[in-house]
Amino acid sequence: MILFLILIDTDTDCSDTDCKSSSPKMQSFSNLTSSSSTITHLNKEIQRRLTFSEWNCSSTDKLLLAQIGFYFIGPTDLVKCYFCNVEIGMWQADDNPYNTAFFPCGHIIACTKCASSVTKCSYCNQPFVKVMRVYFS
Repeated sequence: MILFLILIDTDTDCSDTDCKSSSPKMQSFSNLTSSSSTITHLNKEIQRRLTFSEWNCSSTDKLLLAQIGFYFIGPTDLVKCYFCNVEIGMWQADDNPYNTAFFPCGHIIACTKCASSVTKCSYCNQPFVKVMRVYFS
């Protein structure tokens, strides 16, 4: 698992209290659809949450994973993104499911594949002109 570093663009106007919040708003990802996914009921966050009933990995927040598009496929801590079909497992306490920064806003709220399917930042709703893969260390 790659570890990621969150970068914030200091030129962005973050006077809005939501922008200063430590937990990103992900509601706009709830309405995305995946043409490659055959499990259509998992496009709803509540349905993805239900897949985590056997999740026992305390180092990673299952509600956050469901919120940003992942569902549990098991058997241990393996999850899959509904939108881009990426599978991730072997979670560590400091792992972060986000790895793409949007510019100019600087928010890091999506994996690289999901970022390619949107044109606006899902946190601040600003259009972006560039995406950059980031790595935490």
